[in-house]
Amino acid sequence: MKKMASPTARAIDSGLYAQARTAYEDALYRVFYIQNENSTGFHNPEVVLRIRKDAKVFHEQADSLRQAMVQAGIEAPAVVDLELDKDLNPQGEKKIMHRPE
Repeated sequence: MKKMASPTARAIDSGLYAQARTAYEDALYRVFYIQNENSTGFHNPEVVLRIRKDAKVFHEQADSLRQAMVQAGIEAPAVVDLELDKDLNPQGEKKIMHRPE
């Protein structure tokens, strides 16, 4: 089901959108780091807690910006292209391509 834009919605503010997207990416990369390192804190719990706290702060920044956009009548896109392909492919010295399976 496709959501139609409301007639009173304004175009998205590219500055606010860029700030929200950057904050979201910063939070996401920190969560990915903890997940991919399999870091549950048993080796260095202080570092893991700091990274989790940073991720939470960035998430809150992104959410605050999203709420400000909604209050201003600016509709954010339903799908955000994070352009992960440019970071996922090719990987490492051997230029291995990402396989999502």
